[in-house]
Amino acid sequence: MKPDSTELGAVIDRLNGAIVHGCAGGIAIDEITEEGEVRISLQGMCGGCSCRALTIGVTLRPAIEAVKGVTRLTVSNSGMSRYAEERIAKAFAGRSVRIARRS
Repeated sequence: MKPDSTELGAVIDRLNGAIVHGCAGGIAIDEITEEGEVRISLQGMCGGCSCRALTIGVTLRPAIEAVKGVTRLTVSNSGMSRYAEERIAKAFAGRSVRIARRS
């Protein structure tokens, strides 16, 4: 089942506003497949940031994969293997990460 693009867009907007725009970066949706895979790329300063592994594993992956219909997240320019991304996500699983909502 393909993820709801409206819900996914709202999550990306919150992530962009709350986290990455403050660091002169952004998240772009490159593709959403029929199988539920969401492919994104990090824009601006986020693409080369030394903290991107934590940003992906702790914030982006959990928030995007929580959208109904998302079966997999692929970050084209993460700079690390899928295995490393999953290890980081697992290490921080269950920890609260708050995404600020715009007023």
